[in-house]
Amino acid sequence: RGVAQLVEQRSPKPQVVGSSPSAPAIAFLVKAAYFLGPKMIQAMTRNDKTKTAAKASEAPAPKKKRANPLQFLAQVRQEARKVTWTSQKETMISTVMVLIMVAFATLFFFLVDLAISVGIDFVLNLGA
Repeated sequence: RGVAQLVEQRSPKPQVVGSSPSAPAIAFLVKAAYFLGPKMIQAMTRNDKTKTAAKASEAPAPKKKRANPLQFLAQVRQEARKVTWTSQKETMISTVMVLIMVAFATLFFFLVDLAISVGIDFVLNLGA
């Protein structure tokens, strides 16, 4: 068998996602496994009867207790401590870079607008 035949294994089931030559099922599963993880892939590849049986056997997850406002603020403060904040120097450099780019963009669009308006005036004055 050729390499293309080994890579592109078509599914006999038409309802299987990604079984066309342009998107082989294998490539779909590899991409899905990367983004979703193995448990999600197992759930996606089961047939409908298995999914229904699994759903019926699973108990609903208990709801988490909501934190009161003081606990919430304490949790926010705790998470904010974990953040890596930029230094003042990095912030100043980034701000100056943004302002320079804004100045360049402003100048560019001003010149483009000026060129277009001169061009339109030239075309409209040809008939006068």
